[in-house]
Amino acid sequence: MAISSACAIFGLQAVGTFDVPSTLVTGLESGSVTLGAPQTQVNFTDANVCYSTQITMTNQNPVLAVSTGHVTANGTTVLDGDGLDFQGNAIPDIVTLYGLAVELVSGSATATDGTNTFPVPCLFWFASGSTTTALLGNLTLDSVANAAVVVITVIGKSS
Repeated sequence: MAISSACAIFGLQAVGTFDVPSTLVTGLESGSVTLGAPQTQVNFTDANVCYSTQITMTNQNPVLAVSTGHVTANGTTVLDGDGLDFQGNAIPDIVTLYGLAVELVSGSATATDGTNTFPVPCLFWFASGSTTTALLGNLTLDSVANAAVVVITVIGKSS
């Protein structure tokens, strides 16, 4: 698969209104304030690997080998996760990770990279790519509520 565009889009922002009591400040009226940052887009111009897999967890903790796209899962339903892209070609090993998103479709879950545990949903991005992150190894999922469904998308570079 030839990738024509790869990016991460993220942002966290809130807008609130305020009232200024006339006894405090003369001339200042009510208004609104924006906190946080608007959506930001980070482009990964030399990414050449992208895959996505959906996992429905039951009684086991599936493990995704992030660099290869292989999922090891007993007693779970996996859509893709066989290390092949949608055309049936082997996914090249990722050596530089740009982004990893674990989305929650239903239920609740956590993801562990062997060192850290993250609540799902979670998004990781590396603007210049990372070759040393623990996220390039195995990502173990744990269903906090039985039958959680997650979708994992990975963007990287093979060499």
